[in-house]
Amino acid sequence: MVPRIGKYTVVTEDLEGIDVGALKEATEGPAKLVLVYEIGPMEMTSRAFRNAITKLPSHKGIVIATVKYGSHYPEPERPSEIAGTVSLEVSRNNREVMKKTTSIVNSWMERR
Repeated sequence: MVPRIGKYTVVTEDLEGIDVGALKEATEGPAKLVLVYEIGPMEMTSRAFRNAITKLPSHKGIVIATVKYGSHYPEPERPSEIAGTVSLEVSRNNREVMKKTTSIVNSWMERR
């Protein structure tokens, strides 16, 4: 059965070949910064993707990941329990938080 999220069909082979491959390469390599944009329902249909994001907290560099608002998946929420993790919620009403996010990332990069 092909996963569907609303009107969209998830092409699992592409998700696992491209996204999971990139996550594996980033977390196992020397990258100083790993950016994962919008972990959401489509990505979470893949067990391989879910396993790959559980490895993000062990990466030695900086990891920035966005999670679709309102999503409640244990894999992306687990890192918020780790010391040194900053969790910010961005919505239409608080976009100014992006300035704070930029400041936090800059200070992390300066320490590296």
